This record gives sequence, structure tokens and C-alpha cells, in this order.
Amino acid sequence: VVSTSATYYYTVEIGGANLVAYFTESEFTVTASADPAQGSVSGGGKYLYGATATLTATPAYGYKFKEWHDGTAGTVVAEPASRSFSVKQDTLIKAIFEERDFSLTVRSANPLHGTVVPDENGVGHKYKSWVDIKAVPNSGYAFDYWVDENGNKIATQDFSCQILGDTTFVVYFKPAPIPVQMEVNDLAMGSIT
Repeated sequence: VVSTSATYYYTVEIGGANLVAYFTESEFTVTASADPAQGSVSGGGKYLYGATATLTATPAYGYKFKEWHDGTAGTVVAEPASRSFSVKQDTLIKAIFEERDFSLTVRSANPLHGTVVPDENGVGHKYKSWVDIKAVPNSGYAFDYWVDENGNKIATQDFSCQILGDTTFVVYFKPAPIPVQMEVNDLAMGSIT
């Protein structure tokens, strides 16, 4: 080895010389990132020129993959959560995630006994959003209890719920007590207890 420089000057002597140049493949870095609270990315690292890099974006619970952004310009470069490309230069790329919707179902076990607010059947709500839930008994009925998707009873008529997954609430009503008023016309005849 007479030099490791890309440029080498040699003075030719009588009789000449054989010089051989040896080349190594260029290595580039693929830097892949994501907001760690929303998800992660695998596949970043060092690659030789022309090698195929495969990046995979994995969302955290409550999020879904949206798109890939060029790390320097911030422009959208791809949409599938797993993407492959030929490495030609150092590359910065960022996975973009967004909150996913979870379904909320709120209903009355018997609509003749009462209604619910909001009256929703599978409506989507953003992860960690809050929803006010109310039971409204019809005339002659009173609130009894709610049951959630896991069979848990809730004894509070109106409450707020944070959406952390697909959620269902069913309200049960019971007949309302009917007030009875009694009077004794003649106390000499007896009393009512």
C-alpha cells in the first residue's frame, strides 16, 4: 500500500511500475425515528450503497400509523407502515402516527324504560378523550345501574368516561316507587303504620 488517498501522485521511473487501485463500497446511515410515546421504528442502521433497507413502523396502543416523512424536508415520502428502498445516501426518515378512534356504544337495555345521552352505537372517539354519559329514565322508571363491556356494574347515574379502548355501556332502569298517601278518617277506628 503506497497511499490511502483518493488522489496519488507518482513519478514514473525508467522501467515503469504497476499500480493497482482498490476500492471499498460506500457505507451510508439510515436514521429512522418516531415519537416514542406514539410508536417505534425498526430497520435503521448502516447500509452499503445499493443495499435494500426495510423500515417498519409499529404504533403504540391508542395510535395508528399515518405516513413517513423525509427527516430533513418534512415531506411525505411513503404511506405503508413497512417500506423498503435502495440506499444511495445518508437518509433521515420519521414515522408519523396519529391517535386512533375507538368505538363507544351507549344504550338502554329497554328503551321503553329510559334513554341515554349520548345515544351512540359504535361512534368513534379519539384515544384518551372524555365523554359524559347520562341515564334519563322515562316517567314511571328510575335509574338502577350501568353495565360495561366487561360485565362490571356502575351505580352512578351520570359519569364521565375516558376512552381507552372500544367501550360499551348498557343502562338498566327499574320501576319507580309509587308514592301512596293514606289517611285515617276516624282515629277512633284505628291508625296506619
